[in-house]
Amino acid sequence: MDFEREASGDRRSIWLPSRSVIVLEGEARYEWTHGIAERRVDLVDAEDGPPAPGMWIERGTRVSITLRWLLPGADVVGS
Repeated sequence: MDFEREASGDRRSIWLPSRSVIVLEGEARYEWTHGIAERRVDLVDAEDGPPAPGMWIERGTRVSITLRWLLPGADVVGS
């Protein structure tokens, strides 16, 4: 998953293993943009990478589910 802080141009990427769940709140949610780029493999270059740093990991099918809470009085689109 790629993150970018638009104000500073700072960029970070993290590897999310299969079946990961990520919750964004605070600074991560409001001050950074985030997304997952389309590609077939990822180079995991971290100490906690599986099973060794610098390994290419092939991607499978990804499913993204987004849950959000609406503030009172927010308009709901649709029927």
